[in-house]
Amino acid sequence: MRLRIRKTQFILFATLLLAALLVVVPAAGSASAHDQLIDSSPQPGEELEESPGEATLQFSAEVIEIGAELALQGADGEVIPFEEELSISYDTITQPLPALEAGEYALNWRIVSQDGHPISGTIDFVVAGGGAPAETGGSFGNSSQEPSFEAGPAQDAAEDEGGRFDPTPIIGIIGIVVVGTIIVFAIRRLSKPSSPNEDEDASGTES
Repeated sequence: MRLRIRKTQFILFATLLLAALLVVVPAAGSASAHDQLIDSSPQPGEELEESPGEATLQFSAEVIEIGAELALQGADGEVIPFEEELSISYDTITQPLPALEAGEYALNWRIVSQDGHPISGTIDFVVAGGGAPAETGGSFGNSSQEPSFEAGPAQDAAEDEGGRFDPTPIIGIIGIVVVGTIIVFAIRRLSKPSSPNEDEDASGTES
């Protein structure tokens, strides 16, 4: 009878440990993952025949309105003001663009990820047709270009992540270790043989 009870308790604790692992590990992984830009128009490096009427950016999760910013720069580094405000529809940002002359442009974006971390990046594109070419001030780098908002530099996604410490994965690992330790000690305690007095009491009770 005691053996059956201990076996049942062991199975229960093992099931609890497995459930804890299934909950803590995915939670730690999802919490440390940031949203990403998955599609855009214009595309990075795209050459357009004429000025685009608007820019659209689609992300991997719903966009938080607070902190969402876009800034457009010409090749000379000057910020080109938008005539209309951007709009957000779930995971997509739409920004109407003014008429652009021929030249190179950089659309800098910055949003707040679902996990609370700001992420940012740059979409470089070229307008081939239109008016006179814009003044050339150098090429834009897709990953190294620092987004600029209100004519001021801002950290890109890589720099932002490099300066921040996310403790979520460590907390998840500590939680797993703590739960596992508690369960191991509980199983060992239940697995200890009973004392002779307990066996005699159990025999007397059964008789």
